[in-house]
Parts: sequence; structure tokens; C-alpha cells
Amino acid sequence: RRLAGPGRNSAVCMLLSLLLVAASNDDAACAAMGRPIRWGIMGSGLISSDFVGALKALPADEAEVIAVGARSLEAAQAFATSLGVPKAHAGYEALASDPDVDVVYVGTVAQTHADCARIALAAGKPVLVEKPLAMNGEEAAELVALAKSRGLFLLEGMWTRFFPAVVKARELLEAGAIGEVVAVSADFGWPADPDGEHGRTVDPISGGVGMDVAMYPASTRRWRWGSAAPRC
Repeated sequence: RRLAGPGRNSAVCMLLSLLLVAASNDDAACAAMGRPIRWGIMGSGLISSDFVGALKALPADEAEVIAVGARSLEAAQAFATSLGVPKAHAGYEALASDPDVDVVYVGTVAQTHADCARIALAAGKPVLVEKPLAMNGEEAAELVALAKSRGLFLLEGMWTRFFPAVVKARELLEAGAIGEVVAVSADFGWPADPDGEHGRTVDPISGGVGMDVAMYPASTRRWRWGSAAPRC
């Protein structure tokens, strides 16, 4: 999951560009004050580190990582020191309530995504949640309802949706460039060490392989049929 090459970088930056336009209720105020949107990071692991790297690839006048929150102050401080983040918080509530944070990124372990997103939304902050958005449809629906009720932006960080090749493929499908699509076949994989850093891929607590990688090929059917139920 580390940023590798221009393809992944451009996909993440494309997603961020979309979010920077739509996410914060304070966009106009930020522009008027001549400052970038200030990000708060929930979680101090590898995924959050990668995301901070992507944010730093954006122009300095568009985005700034202002704070990180972790389960312990020591973890937050170590993350902040290694990546040059100005503020470190003990706990996610402290990060969400920080008045200097305009928008929150949730990069914690999968089974805590919904709880962390709920904390940010309750604090009045727009949220970008690393996939999966939640562990089941009921949790996801509750988050969507909460975001709508508070007039806040909520997005699942499914980076492949913004990959330039995927954007082009969807344009071609919508234009009928290959005719009528009647079936989809897709796969996704990489050299993994299930006993090492990729152990989460088969960890049922975090949703297992279905939540970690299988959604990538599964989501390709949505390029053509959207949210319509599959036909058998």
C-alpha cells in the first residue's frame, strides 16, 4: 500500500483535488484568508503515513497537514515528528475537536473506521475515510444519514475510482465504445506476505480479503451498471 510510482501518486492526488474542491464547508473562508485547507489525520500507521505523503505532493497553498491523533500521545508524537506535522493529539476526539482542523482523514484499522468517522462528523468536520467506509451496510447507512443531517461531506477513499486509466475506461464504456457489456471478469493481486505486513488481508476482524482487496475487482461492475443489482 505504499505510494509507488506516478500512477498511484496521480490517483491519490486526483482524489485529493476532488476533495479539496468539495469537502470543507469553509472553502470560501479559507480562500478569503489566503490559506490552505488544514487536514487532521486519525491514525498513525502506514496508510496514514502514505496519505500524508500524497497531501504533501499537492501545492502548499491547497493543503496542509496540521495535526495527527492516535490512541496514545507517544504514537501521535512519533508520527508528527517523522512527517513534520505540527500538532499531536492523544485520542481521536481531541483531533476532531481541534479548531485548527478543517477536514479529517480516517486512516485507522478497518474495524474502527465507522466509529472514527462518527467522531469527526459529530465534531462538525467533513471526513475522508480510508476504505472500507464501514464493516457493513447498516454502519455505512448510519454514517451517510449523520453526514446528511449535519450538512457535512463524507467520502470513502477508494483510490482506484480516481485512477486516470479507470476514469478513461468509464468514459469509453459510457460512450458505448466497446458495444453492450454483458459480463465482467476482473482480478487484483500482488506478491504478499500473509505472515508479515499483509496479515491484515486475511484478518477477519478487519473484514478479511473481501474488505481489503476483493472490492477492487468487484467494483469494476459498477463502471457499467452502477448500483443496480447484478443479474444472475
